[in-house]
Amino acid sequence: MKNRALISGATGGIGTAICEMLVEMNYDLILLGKNQEKLSKLYYHLKKLNSEVSIVTYTIDFYNLSLLEKNMRNISEKYNDINLLINNAGIGYFSLVKDITIHNIEKSLNINFISTAIITKCILKNMLQHLESNNQIINISSIAGTKSFKQGSIYSSTKFAMEGFTQALWEEIKSYGIKVCLIRPGLVNTGLFRNKENFENICKALQPKDIANCIKFILQQSEYSNINEISIRPIKKEAQNLFYEIIKGDSL
Repeated sequence: MKNRALISGATGGIGTAICEMLVEMNYDLILLGKNQEKLSKLYYHLKKLNSEVSIVTYTIDFYNLSLLEKNMRNISEKYNDINLLINNAGIGYFSLVKDITIHNIEKSLNINFISTAIITKCILKNMLQHLESNNQIINISSIAGTKSFKQGSIYSSTKFAMEGFTQALWEEIKSYGIKVCLIRPGLVNTGLFRNKENFENICKALQPKDIANCIKFILQQSEYSNINEISIRPIKKEAQNLFYEIIKGDSL
């Protein structure tokens, strides 16, 4: 049976690396992203890597929850054979609690957590009807979901929510043979931090391909094995130091 994956946040650094890895593994792809132009560029890039796979794109507003649910119902009805879901959409707002806006609180919760719950709910219904398909759900979170930091109250809260959601999801569906995994990256060289003054050190952080390689390792496990969670951190000293600066809030 042909594998089909749905990836949210497909056009970011981590999302692109994941998509590149999946087309190499001959997965058909459904790509969700907020920017149609970026989705189009990613589509043609991936087709050059593997012209044999099926790729469809959807421009999605992860902040607008009612519209998201409507779109996801349509997608799940049209593609009932999705056996890999990767929830990767995310955004970062960093501010002291006294300064953060209500809009940014709401946007962070909607994009980082609630959209994941909605997407998972819609795709899971189909997975439960096709239990022979080696189904798997992978949620991309952050080590900020295990330890909060100054100016990261809202960001960390959304990642703590991902921890609880993923743990509960596993307990609910493990008896059906559906695999669930949470990945917690440390500092990754993506657009979230590239505009900071310490750019050179950020380049020594984890690379998006490191996260994609983690997912490839997870997918290569046997039908008897489920990796529930993986934490991955940068090894370069400069990136480690930079992470601890961010934990203290000194570089934000």
